[in-house]
Amino acid sequence: MKIAAFIATFVSANPNDKLTAENNPWMPSQGSRRYKQFSTMFNSLYTPSQLTRAYGYGCYCLNLGDRPLSGTMTGVYPMDAKDQHCFDFVRCNRCVTFDFGPECTPEQVAYEFVQNRTSITCTNEPNTCEQAICECDKDSVLGFANVIDIYDPTLHAFNGFEPITGCDYRIPPPGQPKPELDCCGEYPKRRPYNKNKDSVAKYQCCDGTVTDDNECEQSSFN
Repeated sequence: MKIAAFIATFVSANPNDKLTAENNPWMPSQGSRRYKQFSTMFNSLYTPSQLTRAYGYGCYCLNLGDRPLSGTMTGVYPMDAKDQHCFDFVRCNRCVTFDFGPECTPEQVAYEFVQNRTSITCTNEPNTCEQAICECDKDSVLGFANVIDIYDPTLHAFNGFEPITGCDYRIPPPGQPKPELDCCGEYPKRRPYNKNKDSVAKYQCCDGTVTDDNECEQSSFN
């Protein structure tokens, strides 16, 4: 579905259809940290109820707690196409921290952007922590257009889904070395991969090259 359709939906949405930290303690405060910037991007294209259905969904979509953008889960498979999209967003943000250091976390760093009803432009200096985080957010928000209507209520934390027990883990067998991660590609499509050839999930990244291993979209240690 085209983004224009979502814009029209947003304009006609019920103004009372809102989920915030004030009426739901699971949501992060809109004024805290940098979640406000992601939600501003998101809410310009989609309805508040669509944000509700994305928040705390599956194993990777805006995990509950204080790390909704960098993710709290690792080593698990996405549950469906929407969760896969969120998995890619989490991987983009993990590369940001890998490339720019632990102080460059998506929940803590603010960036600059210009937005209207049809476009989003990140305006920080190229090759900076701020610009990379913004590009990850922008790519995720625009990409939600392809998966926004996917919704399985049994995968939503608000309905009792718990990622720790509900997600499918892929753990290295005993004796296997832990993954040694690196990143490949350019933002916003930069992704982690396991460069340890002796490990279980060796290599990958695909669109940014490197490759090897099995399914590109199932890089479960990243």
